[in-house]
Amino acid sequence: MKLQIYSVAYYTSYSFSENDNLYVHYLYDPVSTPSEIQLDTFVNKTDVKGAGKKLLCSSLDWIKTNLPAVKKISLASVPHSNVYKKQGMTKAQAQKKLNDYYISLGFTYSDEEEHYLEGTVDNVVNKSCLSTGGKTQRGKTRKHKK
Repeated sequence: MKLQIYSVAYYTSYSFSENDNLYVHYLYDPVSTPSEIQLDTFVNKTDVKGAGKKLLCSSLDWIKTNLPAVKKISLASVPHSNVYKKQGMTKAQAQKKLNDYYISLGFTYSDEEEHYLEGTVDNVVNKSCLSTGGKTQRGKTRKHKK
């Protein structure tokens, strides 16, 4: 994972990337909102299942470690028109699908509008990064006769 940090005027930009097809970009204003970071851009053009979630988790772990004052994360979920048109969905269907995905990662709806979501960094990390999903591992329950 590569990290690029830029400071411009009143905010700092943090970009985490694996390659040109997979990156996440955050905006942070330590003066006016020191406890909040905004997920500005999230691009995942890879076919690798779970690659985007892995990058999100590793970037949030870095933020928790290096920016301990940050407790809240916010984002505006806007579906990309090329993606939902290619999948034969309407913009409303794509918006619902994207919001459902972010809610499954631990975000909740903001009070502002339906495409603004927010959550605590700890909640998002705990819900999306620590969950393993899938089937539970269990041994055979059948008794064998001798």
